[in-house]
Formats: sequence, C-alpha cells, structure tokens
Amino acid sequence: MQEQRFELLEDVKTVNIGNEMAVTLSIGIGLDGLVYAQNYEFARTAIDFALGRGGDQAVVKMPDKINYYGGKSQQVKKYACQGPGQSPCIA
Repeated sequence: MQEQRFELLEDVKTVNIGNEMAVTLSIGIGLDGLVYAQNYEFARTAIDFALGRGGDQAVVKMPDKINYYGGKSQQVKKYACQGPGQSPCIA
C-alpha cells in the first residue's frame, strides 16, 4: 500500500451507496518497533496524527520518521526521541 501511496484513500471517495456525505478513510500504521507493543504505540500515534491533520490520510510512523500520505503529495517529517522511559518523541 505504501508503494502505491495508499491510493485506497482516493478509491474510497468513489463509494456511492446513496450516502449524502463523502466517504473518507484515515489509516495509522506503526512499523519497525523493537516489540509489538512499540508498533502498537506507533500506530496509535499515527492515527492521532492523521485525525489531527483533518483525516482522510494515512500516516506511517517508524522510530526515526513519519510518512504522511493523502491528497496528491507525500510529506516526510523527521523527529528526535529522547529514548525509552523518557519524555515522548518531539516532532
């Protein structure tokens, strides 16, 4: 999905089953964590970022970067973490 830039986000907009409002989709994915629990936290953060930016996009969070997909352009945001057990990562 990442290689195809989450084109599912655009495909879902064509869904028409008599709905009056447009259908949108927000996706949050966590990758490359040291353990499952870390990937889970990455995914939770990713979906929060997607919804906080207005939804209708996919966010993939990894330990050293975050990729945003949605619309017609991809953005990459890098950030620094202070390490396990310390304050959260800062974008």
